[in-house]
Amino acid sequence: LEFHIGNVLLPSQPVVRIEDGAQRKFPTTGAALQPNFDRLRWDESIEHLAGNAPVPPIMRPLDFTLVQDTVDSFNDVSNVLRHTVHLCTLLSNQRKYVKNTFLLRVSLVQHVFTHVLPLPLPHNHPDK
Repeated sequence: LEFHIGNVLLPSQPVVRIEDGAQRKFPTTGAALQPNFDRLRWDESIEHLAGNAPVPPIMRPLDFTLVQDTVDSFNDVSNVLRHTVHLCTLLSNQRKYVKNTFLLRVSLVQHVFTHVLPLPLPHNHPDK
């Protein structure tokens, strides 16, 4: 027997005889009987090749909203600075898992000192 697919002539599938009492471990029809199919077939378990899964890293959330937008007292200033140090430490510790931590730290410190904390009044200012 021969099969035609387009202009390609394929040989017929070989006939495999299996005794009635034997267990049918492998398929006996279809593409499984094609030559070189045994390379794709897994006859034994491969679970022993898997190994252990890597332990996922512990990611602490980075909450930039802890830094207030405005301050009204020295207590607020100390809280803003404390949260800034905390966020910079978290960013430094997670530099392998968070991209551009150096830029985020520099931006945070710049924002705190240029927008959040008030500038001191000059020495000769009338309200001082």
